[in-house]
Amino acid sequence: MTEMIPRGLRNFQKDEAREKLESLSDDFGDLIDRGSNNMTAAQVANNLKTHISGTLDFIDAHAAEDEAVKAQLLKTGYDQAGKFAEFLSEGMLKDNPNL
Repeated sequence: MTEMIPRGLRNFQKDEAREKLESLSDDFGDLIDRGSNNMTAAQVANNLKTHISGTLDFIDAHAAEDEAVKAQLLKTGYDQAGKFAEFLSEGMLKDNPNL
């Protein structure tokens, strides 16, 4: 399907998606920051932005049918998501030790 969409338009759509997702990351970081003494908006947003970048790179690799890059990005994304989940869990437990 991407073959039918001119490359410039695909890049515009990707850039627009990245901007919207990064804006949501900033909003989510602000939300967590307001309720946490142990996690900052920047920490949360940066973790989400790393995930977004990897996901968009994976989409590109899939479109290019590059299985080696897809495999590496899956591993990297899995590892990063685990670290982010651990960070959020630890922060929430520090904020609410009775959970």
